[in-house]
Amino acid sequence: MKVAIIGGGLTGLSAAYYMGKAFPNWDIHVLESSNRWGGKVQTKRRDGYVVEVGPDSYLARKTSMTDLVQELGLGDTLVRNATGESYIYHQGQMKPIPGGSIIGIPTEFLPFAMSSLLSWSGKLRAGLDIFKKPYPGNEDMSIDAFFRYHLGDELVNLLIEPLLSGIYGGDLKRLSLLGTFPEFRQLEQKHGNLVKGMMAMQGMRKQSGAVTEGQFAQLTGGLESLVDALVEQMPKNVSLHTSTEVLEASYTDKLYTVQTQNGTDSYDRLVITTPPKAYEKFFVGDKKFEDLRHMEQSSCAIVIMSLPKSAFTKPLQGTGFVITRSTETPLTACTYISSKWPQTTPQDKVVLRVFLGKPTDSTVDTHSEEELCELALSEIRNILKFTGNPEWIEVVRLQKSMPQYEVGHKERVATLMDHAQEHYPGLALIGTPFKGVGMPDGIKQAYELVEAWKEETKEVVPMDTHTESVHAGATPMHGHTTGLEKVPETYEGWFSLHANYSINFEKWRSWSGEQQIEVLQSFKAFIGNLETAHEAHTSSYAMYQINGHKGDIMFWFLQPSLQDLNEVELTLKKLPIFSVLQPESSFVSVIEVSNYVKSPKDHPKVQARLYPKIPRLACMCFYPMAKQRNLTDNWYMLDRQSRGSMMRSHGQIGKKYEDTIKEFTTGAFGMDDWEWGITLMSDDPIQFKKIVNEMRFDEVSARFGIFGPFTIGTILDMDGIDHLFS
Repeated sequence: MKVAIIGGGLTGLSAAYYMGKAFPNWDIHVLESSNRWGGKVQTKRRDGYVVEVGPDSYLARKTSMTDLVQELGLGDTLVRNATGESYIYHQGQMKPIPGGSIIGIPTEFLPFAMSSLLSWSGKLRAGLDIFKKPYPGNEDMSIDAFFRYHLGDELVNLLIEPLLSGIYGGDLKRLSLLGTFPEFRQLEQKHGNLVKGMMAMQGMRKQSGAVTEGQFAQLTGGLESLVDALVEQMPKNVSLHTSTEVLEASYTDKLYTVQTQNGTDSYDRLVITTPPKAYEKFFVGDKKFEDLRHMEQSSCAIVIMSLPKSAFTKPLQGTGFVITRSTETPLTACTYISSKWPQTTPQDKVVLRVFLGKPTDSTVDTHSEEELCELALSEIRNILKFTGNPEWIEVVRLQKSMPQYEVGHKERVATLMDHAQEHYPGLALIGTPFKGVGMPDGIKQAYELVEAWKEETKEVVPMDTHTESVHAGATPMHGHTTGLEKVPETYEGWFSLHANYSINFEKWRSWSGEQQIEVLQSFKAFIGNLETAHEAHTSSYAMYQINGHKGDIMFWFLQPSLQDLNEVELTLKKLPIFSVLQPESSFVSVIEVSNYVKSPKDHPKVQARLYPKIPRLACMCFYPMAKQRNLTDNWYMLDRQSRGSMMRSHGQIGKKYEDTIKEFTTGAFGMDDWEWGITLMSDDPIQFKKIVNEMRFDEVSARFGIFGPFTIGTILDMDGIDHLFS
């Protein structure tokens, strides 16, 4: 197997390292256009200084980078940042960021209330989030819209915007929440609103001790020491090529053709780790890559300067500050490197790392490096009031270097990945344009790619000879494995309960009209609470009136945890109406997506299947099922390739009906008597007959499927409840 990796930054080198170790027989080539490795990671050492001219650290909670550092033997060089107050510079005044806040979001009452940064009206508006419901709808939204909804304009303008816009170097009004900080959406949905979720998260961090140490990590030898270690310890089957610019990449006849200034070569697999603009040279003519080729990228400049401590009339407070967008300066932030990373600087010096490049400001693109140095020095001198000139100054201009994850980013990436999977077998797209712009994000993508390829190409490990046949004298059927395989992975989502009840109408009719009204009112209040959570997409539910003698009413509850499922069921049992409901059957399971899909769990389509909002279609069909396990036809004795091939064929039948039927699969291994539950929904019940009939002729169902009892019914709403109990 011959593989090319385009791009020799940290992502490309990590991919080569992991791949070389996982596949020692593969011939792997890394193609880097510049004359050095590491991309934006670059460390300069001078006169006792360790100067990062690229990123200066990484978020320690993103452990993929720490894992790689440890694996390469650099664990002893890891250091955390010195902690201290950070500040906001707004309209000429330096104000401390409220204690206990996380990226400006309050998690403790007293420090927030005592802060001089916000007005009382701004504090009150932010505090009202405790009564807010989750952001409406299920679609992606801008970071700006999400936080203004929860915390109000003032807190966003003075805290959220300056703190977050610097991470992605973009306009929060255009940046995608789900593409950048999906954890905030998850927190508000889990806890009911954002502030409650952040308070819960902060409480967990305090219990673990995470709050007491710095949140960023560095290496005493500089971040480039990680790049050096990767190059030095690269497996022998990996060839490294610098000054090798890729001029064109294409796919024909099941091979990838890569043309460089040094010649043309063909590869079985291709990994691309480059910025978006480079895709103008890849797969020319394929319009599915157009969104990527034209992806917006922002610019910034970093000016680093050293001054003697004597240049400052008083010691600098904290580790740096960020600047509000409305403050009239092209600067966005300043880090006191000598305070944040004291090991990088002589004790009698102060090193400032000054950032330029506000959204919509063209200063970085229109000024020369010399002009940027002069501008940064003038502006930071005006803010910090130091005297004299820097002993040395470094500038790095990063033009069009930060991909902008605009609203809809995850969906666009998912669409492109689906296209690549279907039309470009063996192609992997990783790096900053896709799933995170930080160094750990690229390393994680590289690691996950290699793990996926290991799973895809995994060979079966033979069993002992005396267990090779399924029974004495038997010959394993075609597709059977005589070895042990790793159990296929599945993704799990919400917990599920299908519960069927008959109604004791004789007892119901024995109640007075007044009693019936009271009972229905409490039942409707219960349903109303479920509906509110359903609309907020913190859980989901549906009710159906059952046809036939398997019951009168079915509840389908979807909840985040088994405890939540128990709570809903217990609440129902405590209602007066439960005394006329007689249990007929139930099925406990969890929403499941198998990895035959070959998409990551955070793929939007996978997320939609794991955490569905049950559609209100007219009809429902539910049945449990299992897979055959006898001596001649045993699904679990098939090798992965055979199962995967049959499941893909099986799935093609389902795709024929995707416009008329919605299907949900729940797994019940260890939870109920059957292995899976299948729930079908449609406005036309004849579609149920058609798809089940066609599936029975498919090998997966005809040969290996065992079907349980079918239940069919129609959707039940509030009006339907009145009619049912009338």
